[in-house]
Amino acid sequence: MKIDSHESNTLRPLTSAEQVNDLPIHNVSAKLTAMRDLPYIRWRYFSGRDGTVSAFAFRSRRPDQDVLVTVNQRNRGYRGQIRTLNLLDVYPEVPPEEWLRILQALIALYGKTIDAILLRSQNPDQEKLFCGRGFQRRAFDAPTGWFLDKANLLPTHDWYPVPADGDGLI
Repeated sequence: MKIDSHESNTLRPLTSAEQVNDLPIHNVSAKLTAMRDLPYIRWRYFSGRDGTVSAFAFRSRRPDQDVLVTVNQRNRGYRGQIRTLNLLDVYPEVPPEEWLRILQALIALYGKTIDAILLRSQNPDQEKLFCGRGFQRRAFDAPTGWFLDKANLLPTHDWYPVPADGDGLI
């Protein structure tokens, strides 16, 4: 990877839903995203169903505040030989340079125990940035999820949900 790993101490572990709930994650987003209230956080990250889930506070420069970063680990590929770290949530949204800092911290923390980091819902500019840093884009033959918009309220082009937001990897 063309990403230097920095010290992992930039990620502060969060061990309870209440600690996550204390982060500044309750502002209204301009994009469609999960409502990160206490019951959701407790269910999503602290229900005990997935022992590989970890939640962190990351001090972002833009915005100048703590950001929620959550991950889990999965074995993938033929016979489960690829150890992956799945980035589940980064919220509130951060610009690409902050994504790189988050990835640096995750590599420093998990680099010896994983083979790949999986990102999803990245816009084309961020995809280009990450591909330039050694990530590989994986195209799917069919969508892995859909947004049903019967009232036609969602934007119709150049629209992406909050990166890493979603429940596709529970």
